[in-house]
Amino acid sequence: MKPFHKSRFIRFSLIISSILFACNLISNVSSEPTAVPTPTDVPVQPTAVTAPTQAAEPTAVPTSQEQVTVGSGDLEMVMVNSFQDSFDTWNIVGLVKNNGNRFIDNIEIEVEIFDADGNSLFVDIAYTDLYNLGPGESTPFSMYIYEEMPNADNYEARIVGSSLGELERAVLDLTNTKMTIDDIGDIHITGEMINNGDRPIVMNSLAAATFDETGLIITADSYAVAVRYLDPGDVGPFRVTMSGSEDPEVVVDKFEIYVDAQFDEPITPFNIIISDAIYYLDNFDDLHLVGEVTNSDDIPLNLTLVAGIYDAAGLVLDAASTTLSFGAIGAGETLPYDFEFWGPMNYAPDMLDLADSYTIQVDGYWTWDTTVELIEISTQNDANTFDEFGGEFTGQIVNDSGGVLSYITVLVYLRDLETGQIISSDYDFIFEEIPDGGVADYTVYISTYEGFDVNTTEYYIVVKGERP
Repeated sequence: MKPFHKSRFIRFSLIISSILFACNLISNVSSEPTAVPTPTDVPVQPTAVTAPTQAAEPTAVPTSQEQVTVGSGDLEMVMVNSFQDSFDTWNIVGLVKNNGNRFIDNIEIEVEIFDADGNSLFVDIAYTDLYNLGPGESTPFSMYIYEEMPNADNYEARIVGSSLGELERAVLDLTNTKMTIDDIGDIHITGEMINNGDRPIVMNSLAAATFDETGLIITADSYAVAVRYLDPGDVGPFRVTMSGSEDPEVVVDKFEIYVDAQFDEPITPFNIIISDAIYYLDNFDDLHLVGEVTNSDDIPLNLTLVAGIYDAAGLVLDAASTTLSFGAIGAGETLPYDFEFWGPMNYAPDMLDLADSYTIQVDGYWTWDTTVELIEISTQNDANTFDEFGGEFTGQIVNDSGGVLSYITVLVYLRDLETGQIISSDYDFIFEEIPDGGVADYTVYISTYEGFDVNTTEYYIVVKGERP
């Protein structure tokens, strides 16, 4: 298997070349779940927090809080904390536990900020990161506060709303987890969820929180990327990304992952073929994992793909998701895919040197058959220019469809002349209605990599729209 190399355009270790919707093929990944680090025991009584001593910030943040239980005491505010991230945004984070014997959902946390005289300066509602909370389960919550409040002195976080829920709880095993702190201090928790049961499972929500050595919660957030539907035996990567504290004295010691999952009805498999992938770093040092996907079914699909990148030991380094350029991929159609919105791979140093293998799979939760009819139309006056950052494609779309079109997508992609491999793609939208015979300008930017030679590629333009 070939490792990643920075600033090179290279095919790397192929893990899957095709995949059926209901099958998840992963190699070089341990089948034995590893233990997920858990925080030390934390106090369940209200704990006073000393007010900050640093110089006043653009938005002063209160650091004292009140922990409140409500109703019959089934819901407990275990702890609350606040911090300022690298963007000078204040975060209120906490942990809530269900001490009752019923499922509780739709839990609301009211955060109120006061000045030193007790005057209310700000109030808003946050929701817990897990929607459904079973007996004995805990969930974090987080709130970003952007308002400037120089007189802020203290705050309260109160559980003010919830409802009784009911579901058949399912358990997803966690394995190959990893915590990464990137260049700007953000924290990424990555890993895999495994359905080791004999029934399909849908993941309703997933979250992570970090803690210091005393067990105090430091950061928390819900998932950025995850496979939502898992058949028995399926494995899916995930990533939770959260803002980190700008205070260098705050040290993250451990993390906890929280999953809200339930059993689901089986989904009929779709016949999706995913090509070999190549990767490149564009000239902004962002990672692209590109290839093409074919819908071998006889129905159009709305399709979402999830990719995971692994080190040689099978730990998940990162995960990303992508949708295709058009709202549907037609029966028998082949379209490019491009994973580019990564976490640690784009923002943490030396991550590419650790990358060893990857997976790409269909996310069944966000994939369905669709009745959207897309109509292909023409272009004219096409032109392109390239510089050190990439290519700019311009021209005009021509509505020669015989009727009015709207929500038009212009897709441009490049193929390598020698290998036929798609090496880059991007698209743009035109939202206004275009009458029959009408024209509209388009501009599409395509990223390239260091050493790119435009003479070794050919380009394709595909334009489709919908009837209003």
